[in-house]
Amino acid sequence: MNTADATKLSNEESKINDTLQVLRNAGWLLKENDDSGYAACLPALIFSLNIPTELHQICEALPDINKNIDRIDLLNTLANLGYIARPVTLRICDIDKRLLPCLFIPKKCDSKKKNTIVILQDNIGKEESNASEFSAFISHNEKIDSFDTDNKTLGTAYFFSKEEDLIDTNSSAIQSAAGYSWFRGLLDRFKGIFWQVFLLSVILGIISLAPPIFVMMVYDKVINAHSPETLQPLVVGIVLALITEWRLRKVRSQSLAWFSARLDNIVNNQIFEQLMLMPPIYTERAAVASQLSRLKAFETVRDFFTGPLFLALIELPFTLIILVAIAIIAGSVSLVPIAVATLYVILILCMYTRLKTAIKLASNASSNSQQMTVESFEKMHSLRASGMTSNWFRQFRDHSGKASLARFKANYIASIIETIAHGLFILAGVSTIMLGVEKIWDNSISTGALIACIILVWRVLAPFQTLCTSLPRFIQLQNAINQVNRLMTIKTERNLDNIKSQVGEIRGHLTFSKVGLRYTKDTDPVFAGLTFDARPGQLVAITGGNGSGKSTILKLVNGLYRPQVGTIRIDDIDIRQFDAIKLRQHIAYVPQSPHFFQGSIADNLRFSEPLASDEILESALKQVDVWEDVCALPDGINTIINTNHISLPTTIAYKLNLARAYIKDTKLMLFDELPYALLNSSAGEAFNNSILNWKHDRTILIITHREDYIKIADIAILLRNKDTPIVGTPDKIIKAINKSNDEL
Repeated sequence: MNTADATKLSNEESKINDTLQVLRNAGWLLKENDDSGYAACLPALIFSLNIPTELHQICEALPDINKNIDRIDLLNTLANLGYIARPVTLRICDIDKRLLPCLFIPKKCDSKKKNTIVILQDNIGKEESNASEFSAFISHNEKIDSFDTDNKTLGTAYFFSKEEDLIDTNSSAIQSAAGYSWFRGLLDRFKGIFWQVFLLSVILGIISLAPPIFVMMVYDKVINAHSPETLQPLVVGIVLALITEWRLRKVRSQSLAWFSARLDNIVNNQIFEQLMLMPPIYTERAAVASQLSRLKAFETVRDFFTGPLFLALIELPFTLIILVAIAIIAGSVSLVPIAVATLYVILILCMYTRLKTAIKLASNASSNSQQMTVESFEKMHSLRASGMTSNWFRQFRDHSGKASLARFKANYIASIIETIAHGLFILAGVSTIMLGVEKIWDNSISTGALIACIILVWRVLAPFQTLCTSLPRFIQLQNAINQVNRLMTIKTERNLDNIKSQVGEIRGHLTFSKVGLRYTKDTDPVFAGLTFDARPGQLVAITGGNGSGKSTILKLVNGLYRPQVGTIRIDDIDIRQFDAIKLRQHIAYVPQSPHFFQGSIADNLRFSEPLASDEILESALKQVDVWEDVCALPDGINTIINTNHISLPTTIAYKLNLARAYIKDTKLMLFDELPYALLNSSAGEAFNNSILNWKHDRTILIITHREDYIKIADIAILLRNKDTPIVGTPDKIIKAINKSNDEL
């Protein structure tokens, strides 16, 4: 190996170990008790696959923090990064170099040693690409070493393919070309299961003829012929048929249950991810009940695939087999199920539109009632404090009454359909008996044949009756699928089609040029014509009345909203050219109200900077004067919060909210209005000192009503409801505020 190859090998090994160390320091990958070595293999796979990713994205792709990852976690992490694994059992010597790199797990793996390896591209650290050695990252010593290509160790090799190189039936291009929806594309992934269920249903359709034929043979060959010796082979035959039918139905039920569970998991995750990545303007102002209905929309679809309606649809084509059997046994009696089936179809066509309209109205009314219920719990304190509970209850009673009436109308129509469907079912049986009796008198058929025909007629019409009685569920299914399709077609913030600039190191130069925004097309602009230029080292103070759009400015800078008029530039690049998700990773943003999630205090702080070490967290907590309070909690910084066991005091919550910004070392910092109690405390004094220290190299935007903060600003902005904002020096803005107060 020459010097250049040795240097290349050393650099590759160094990059892998440096990344591994950073992730371990932040707690994302644990070194202790990592006997499998999968954690050590993750950075090796990322670099060898040339995945263009940042450390933040690796943290987002990992399943959890402070966890020893296993093989499934490793494969899922790479899948989250866009690489799908294909396992193959073989010997190392049989690996095709063109498929490298790969993860190799020896079959005889000692649990006390890290035998997992990553076989790298075969040209790393070798003079020739056809050398008789593999370069491999060895997990037990975390170094790159060589393997002989004649190595006959047996194991499982995982070869990786880029997800975008695979045919994705859910991609917009494929859907547009094929002309079908997102959900239809998703079902294409399960074509194998559908064919299996279809073939099982064909066989079950044939086997279902056995019981009525058995009954007919018993009447005709055993009872009427007084031949008990014939009964035994018939019983053996029907028992075998029933056992076979039971086994096949069990297999079919297992297949459908697996399919339903898998579909439920995929769609729920996809819907949740879609909601999380949708532009905030779609979700921020939507009611909680509306968001929950989106997540629950697919429950109807999941239940459909394991319910009787789906089985009825599957078995519907095989009624032709039974009709042929009836025609062979009883001739014209087969016209009875054909005629009644036609009446079922007419019933569905006549009642479908009425029922669909009633269900839609009932759904809307129930949604309004549910939304008001959720709102009641959210605002219960305010309702009681303002003495509005009686008035609010009257409104709720009105909404609830309308919802009940709408549901009654829908249920009434459904009950009419069910009653008629049941009547047709009975009519078919009676008609079959009447025609059958005449044929018995004519000696055209036997008594056993008539009984068999009755069973077969009901078997033919059972799917039609199920369709009629389940028509409301079928309409709900259509509505749910349409809702899911509409949701999944909304472009998310991860849509990179129009992104031209990568987010690098932000200097903090922020420019607003005649910016205007309105939340919806039907509302007045929040503000219009806002123009200012903030350079690194400047503090911008934003003030104004309630609802004037102060917080909206910070959300515009953070990429949460997009202006309808004007441009916003960061470092002379239009903000619309950035990936909004990556942009936020380079901006420190402190919202007005602190929000915390299930997890430890450390986990919650790392939401802003996943790679922050424990030392950085401690420094930030001391800076906001909350370190001693945190240490006093049961488990210190690892105390689990946001549960029934630990509830943070308001002061500590606001300080932790501020600490998140301190952890994030960025050149662009946004602070929404902080409470006076915090600013007047020791944490507020530290905040003032930090502002003065940051002013020399960072761009800071702060929302405030306090005159002392406006005075230290370089640029001050006064927002006025439905009027042009005033931008100028602090003295100019303070005079404008005082003048406005005097006029009031």
